[in-house]
Amino acid sequence: KPVTPPSPTQVFPVGSEVSPPRILESHAMPEQNEWHGRSMAVTLSFVVEVDGTPQDIKVESGTLGPELDQQAIKTLRTWNFAPGMMDDKPVATRTKVQFKFGP
Repeated sequence: KPVTPPSPTQVFPVGSEVSPPRILESHAMPEQNEWHGRSMAVTLSFVVEVDGTPQDIKVESGTLGPELDQQAIKTLRTWNFAPGMMDDKPVATRTKVQFKFGP
């Protein structure tokens, strides 16, 4: 039977048939380079769309505080990714990234 291409809005789990997205360009939050406080981290969950843009960004765990969490989300929106792949075709996948401050 014919294989229909996945819907652009369908999000696939990374696994044996789906390769994970790869970071092509990332940026640190300006505050990360000047942080002198205690160690803190926030993990963001998001979808890498077929065009490599991060979408549907949510705080998964941890916090840097409300303002810095929003800055982390804003910074992640500037990143570029190579999308996950399935059968040599780009697919949307959900993944995570952590922003860490401190030692």
